[in-house]
Parts: sequence; structure tokens; C-alpha cells
Amino acid sequence: MANAAVEAAGPRTERFILPMGRYLGYVAVVAAAVLIVFVVISDGGYARGFVCFSLAFALLSYVVLIRPEVTANRNGLLMRNMLRDTFLPWASVKGCRVAQTLQVSTRDKIYHGLGVSRSARAANKERRHARRETPVGPNTGLSPVRFMPASIAAPSTGVNMAKQEHVIENAFTHTEERIGTLAMQHAAATADQSPVVAWDWIPVAALGAAVVAVIVAIIG
Repeated sequence: MANAAVEAAGPRTERFILPMGRYLGYVAVVAAAVLIVFVVISDGGYARGFVCFSLAFALLSYVVLIRPEVTANRNGLLMRNMLRDTFLPWASVKGCRVAQTLQVSTRDKIYHGLGVSRSARAANKERRHARRETPVGPNTGLSPVRFMPASIAAPSTGVNMAKQEHVIENAFTHTEERIGTLAMQHAAATADQSPVVAWDWIPVAALGAAVVAVIVAIIG
């Protein structure tokens, strides 16, 4: 069931990089499901507390790790966070950067998207190297994109790790550039739309069910 933000966004056209936590979330849900089935079969459904805790763990993994994502849609950017969705029409996007979350600025405020995230270590590293970074390409005013010099991105030691980090940084850079490009291309077509923030009742219900499961496990 689509909420107001999803309906305003229109059809999805592009999905941006997914946080690594999403894959951990899938693993957690599958592991919880396997444990629940194993316990129910072996104990005849008697271990109610363990089953309830496992169910709560799976539901929380869905809400916290699996659900967040950021997509480009026909009318704008859709940021699906844990419990709420935010739609930003392309005309309202004035800037973006990937810090510990995706930070998208409009004329009035900054919105955060959990679906594109950078570790605190990577964010701190970017700040340390900010003065030595070399800007590439024209300054659009929409996406504060920076590239690290080759001497920083690929040091002589730890080459494989440096290459891996460089690939990840390029993915973040692509996200910033792509959002800026889409905002410029479609600004005129979405000038009459406004940001929409709406609750998504499915994760809200999942969170409520997790709380109930924990209570049942405790008092059971």
C-alpha cells in the first residue's frame, strides 16, 4: 500500500547504491527464520520465549537494515527510511552529499536518507583529506563532489584495500553527481511540486509487532 510520498514520486527509474547493512539484514532474517523453525520442530513449539525473541530480531532487522533505500523516480528523489518516506521533487533539490547518511538540501532544510550511508571511518577520512582534494569538472552548485588525488586514493602499501576503498568512494561520488544531474534535467518539469514526508505503516506495524513479541517473551 503506497503512501503519499511514494505516490507523489511516481515510477522508479533508478536505484542508488545499497548500504552493506541491507545484506546483513537479509542474513539476520533468514537465520532467525531457520532458528524459529528448528526450535518449533524440535521442541514442539514449547520454547515460546526464544521464538518470540527471534521473531522480534527478524522484524527489527527488516525495519533497521533492509527497508532503507534511496531511489530516483520520475518526479524526484524518494528516500525510504526506517518508518517514514520522504519525496523531494527534482526542482527542490539544491545540493547533496554522502556523509554518514545521504544529505539532500532544499531551500528550507536538509533531509537525510539512510539508504545511502558511509561509515564514520570513511566520513572522517574524507574530512581529513578535504584540503588536499582536487575538484574535477564544472561546479554545478548542486552536488559538492570531490575526487581524491591518486597519491591518496592508491598508496604504495595496502594496494588491494586502497582499490576497494576507491571503488566505494567512486560509487558515492556517482550518487552525488547523478542526483545533481537529474535535479538539473528535471527541475522545470517538477517546479510545481513540493516535498512530501509520510509514514509507512508496514514498518510501523513491524516495529509494534517486535515490541509485542519481546513483551510476550519476557512475561511468558
